[in-house]
Amino acid sequence: MDIDLYTRLTREDYQEDPFSMIQGVIEDLGFRAFSIALIRPIENKTIPCYSSFADDYIDLYMRREYFYHCPVIKHCAEKNTFMNWIRTYPVKNLPKKTQEIYQTSADFDINEGIAVPLHTRLGKGFMSLQFDGSGNELVKYTEDKILTITACCELIMTKVINQAPESILPRPKLSVRESECLKWLCSGLNNKEIAKIMRISINRVKELISLIFQKLHVVNRTEAAVRAVEFGIVNEFYTANSYSPSW
Repeated sequence: MDIDLYTRLTREDYQEDPFSMIQGVIEDLGFRAFSIALIRPIENKTIPCYSSFADDYIDLYMRREYFYHCPVIKHCAEKNTFMNWIRTYPVKNLPKKTQEIYQTSADFDINEGIAVPLHTRLGKGFMSLQFDGSGNELVKYTEDKILTITACCELIMTKVINQAPESILPRPKLSVRESECLKWLCSGLNNKEIAKIMRISINRVKELISLIFQKLHVVNRTEAAVRAVEFGIVNEFYTANSYSPSW
């Protein structure tokens, strides 16, 4: 493993200019461009991603809904090993729509690369890396560097999630009542206490919490509170409503 590169990566400040910093590390690793995404239910026919691929390519990828047929997403959702875009799944054996993805990528001079599955506290994700070289060069390069590549990808994903989650997470749209309920949930109140403050039934509180969990993609109150902090949802509620308790 390239210890110097990994050490430098741990010391970089993602708050200043995370995009340029990540691109610099990716280039130091021997790649041209990157894309970072979480593997989550597809919403509004899009998958939020943090990417240095050409904007026109990403727009076309989303507009044609390639994410439903993308072998990178399928592989990273099901397996824990990195994949070579071309050699892991030979194009000639793939469905027509998937072959179209490869042809469209080639039209944008995106030919060789790898995808690295990643495990995060928000579930599985991946980094897709475009290689600036031939297929044979990529095979040899990954044989020598895959441990360093994987370690750096894991660290980059962790930092993006911790410091810029809005770049790869869909922005949840909560109603005013859902935001208010989330605020009290984050304060540690139970359903009965929330119902009393909001002057609604306990069943209605349960309904609101269920909707909140669905929109935030979480399964419990702790995760909901963490996600609310990540997105600044509670602070936004205070600001928008000049809120004062109703008790």
